[in-house]
Amino acid sequence: MKTYFKVCFALISSPAWGSWEALGPFGGSATIIEVDSQNRGTVLAATSNAQLFGSEDDGDSWNPLPFPAELRATLHALVIDPHVPGVILVGLSSDTSEFSGLFRTTDGGVTWRRLPDPHLKEVWSIAIWPRDSNVIAAGTLDGVFITRDGGEAWVNASAPDHTGPKPVVSLEFDPLDSNILYAGTPHLPWKTVDGGATWHSIYDGMLDDSDVFSILIHNRSRQTLFAAACGGIYRSPNGGQTWTKLKEAKGASYRTYQIAQHPLRPNILLAATAHGLVKSVDGGNTWRRLSVQATRWVAFDAARPERIFLATDDAGLFRSDDLGESLQAVNRGFTNRRLNSIAASGNALYVGLRDAAGAAILRRTAPGQMWEALPTEQLVQSSASKVFAGDGGLLYLITNDGLAVSSSDGLGWTAIRPPSRESRLIDLLFANSTGSMLLVDAEDGIYRTDDAGKTWDVVWHSPYPFRIYKAVMVDNNALLAATSRGLMRSDDRGLTWTPVPGALRDSTVTAICKHPKQPGLLFASRYGTIFASKDNGRTWAPISAGEQGGNAVSGLAVLPGDPDRLIVLTESRGVYAIQLGSEW
Repeated sequence: MKTYFKVCFALISSPAWGSWEALGPFGGSATIIEVDSQNRGTVLAATSNAQLFGSEDDGDSWNPLPFPAELRATLHALVIDPHVPGVILVGLSSDTSEFSGLFRTTDGGVTWRRLPDPHLKEVWSIAIWPRDSNVIAAGTLDGVFITRDGGEAWVNASAPDHTGPKPVVSLEFDPLDSNILYAGTPHLPWKTVDGGATWHSIYDGMLDDSDVFSILIHNRSRQTLFAAACGGIYRSPNGGQTWTKLKEAKGASYRTYQIAQHPLRPNILLAATAHGLVKSVDGGNTWRRLSVQATRWVAFDAARPERIFLATDDAGLFRSDDLGESLQAVNRGFTNRRLNSIAASGNALYVGLRDAAGAAILRRTAPGQMWEALPTEQLVQSSASKVFAGDGGLLYLITNDGLAVSSSDGLGWTAIRPPSRESRLIDLLFANSTGSMLLVDAEDGIYRTDDAGKTWDVVWHSPYPFRIYKAVMVDNNALLAATSRGLMRSDDRGLTWTPVPGALRDSTVTAICKHPKQPGLLFASRYGTIFASKDNGRTWAPISAGEQGGNAVSGLAVLPGDPDRLIVLTESRGVYAIQLGSEW
């Protein structure tokens, strides 16, 4: 598959990402990680919002893989074919039918095809029979469907009276008999021994209403099963006839998402739980917690018996070379963070973060340095969520209950009186070089101050005729704004706006910034395409073509201390730097 990944990465690099240097902040939420058993060093990772990443160097670096449903669907399952190189299956659900169902690639992720079978509307789980990868089971909202020709034709593996598992969130084939299949549902597990003609609920010994997230068949004893459930870890010695709840690890969560068994040492089991990775060295009799990060998936590397990979809820991807006793984050190139704003001041970059781990402002002070959380403890009772830079280098924060400004690179903050105590602030649209004039977007209207927040005037009342994302000041103190109706200009400090003729008229412009050193030089984005203007926005030319929609650019900035690079905030991939050519 390495050859396919190289082609895939090359496609990503041209033209949208080729000259784009990934700056992070790396990490975030990951759902699945799998090792390609046929290609040493090749690993795949997936996120719940249907982003795919590949690594050819054991996770040391990651590259995004193009995927048609990216950010348009919920990814539930990913399986690498153990026998046929380049074949990967992905199960999705989405409100949009074209991005829901079962997707298949035969070239390692370069191209994808949605399997058109009408029964595969939403796919929550996938299993490939270990002896023949043409035999595949898909778990859906309506039950289990099976193909025996690699996915071209599917049959309903449900009982005639429609009793059986549904929805199916996990599947596992018996390694010797493809007619024996186990299914996990949000309400206990099921089993068929006749290819789905009849199903039997197998829950004796389990807590009622247990979500069964995954089922594992022991690799040396096919009658021994393990189930990962919301109530903990269960074991069955008799093919699911009876179950025993295993004693949980101290400090770990009952809620267990997945269990994996060492390929050569069957007594070693690892389980991903809501409170971290847990390990058993005695076949499941006792467990010990090894980490604190909420873990979704664990994968063994069969080529390296001591190596495992983890996908975690908030901290991204990890690798261990001692079966989990010590963990190393391997997130370079993997980004799934909810970044909502970007600011550049001096040599430092700032981003606003709000994801499952909470809200924070992150700062990067020099190339190659790690991102660090900005101290905002003095903003008592406030959760800083968005960061902005004014024309003069002042930094601003929007918090849960107001607005704050810093003239000391974010090390100290002063609260600014908000325009309304009843209306939450959404964005800071513009701040002039002295900080006297601010234009802010609030839930009930757009406000302007000309005295640094002492008094505020309403510019527009909600609802707005169009959305303003960001504004900059150009010649004659006019404002130029990126809006949902294209590029707009205001000559009266935001009271009225007129469309700017040219390339950026009418279509949504998502971001705008001006160069801190070169007068008249502006940059703007339309979804993923970046434009430049040398004449204060009168004419524009594209300088970097990008993807439409999926990876929209949501912020632009140029560091005063590094004026030869344009900094780009994307909707899903984090922050990138584009080297500006000599013509700029």
